Parts: sequence; C-alpha cells; structure tokens
Amino acid sequence: MDIVYKNMVTKMQQEITLQQIMSQISNVKKDMIILEKSEFSALRAENEKVKLELHQLKQQIMDEVLKVRTDTKLDFNLEKSRVKELARV
Repeated sequence: MDIVYKNMVTKMQQEITLQQIMSQISNVKKDMIILEKSEFSALRAENEKVKLELHQLKQQIMDEVLKVRTDTKLDFNLEKSRVKELARV
C-alpha cells in the first residue's frame, strides 16, 4: 500500500504541475511565433533580393535587345545604301 501512496499526489500538487506544464507550452508557442516571424522576415528579404536581381536581368536583356535592333537597323540601312550604289553603277 505504501507504494500506491508514494505515487499519489494531492490535488494542489497536480494543479501546480498542470500550471507549470501549461506555462511551458505557452513559452514554446511564443518561441514558435518568434521563429516563424524571423523566418518570414528572412524569406521576405530573400524575395526582395531575388526581385532586384530579376529586375536587373530584365534591364540587361532590354538593353541587349535594343542594341541588337539598333545594329540590325544599321546593317539593313548600310546594305540598302550599298544596293542603291550598285544599282547606280
């Protein structure tokens, strides 16, 4: 019977233990929220970085396209002038 009584706790001890456990659970929840916010901030920063890189790449592509168009127009006009010159001769 002594063994049974050793394993028993009073209602007050049980409530104290329950409050301690609930407090620990609350602390874990707070830590999880803080972690989620920090991860979200890190993801947002990474997203902004990728967005900036994408914008820079887009600008580089637009510049290259413009250069190719300009070069093509110049080549076309030079060829047109050469053909006109050959037609005169």
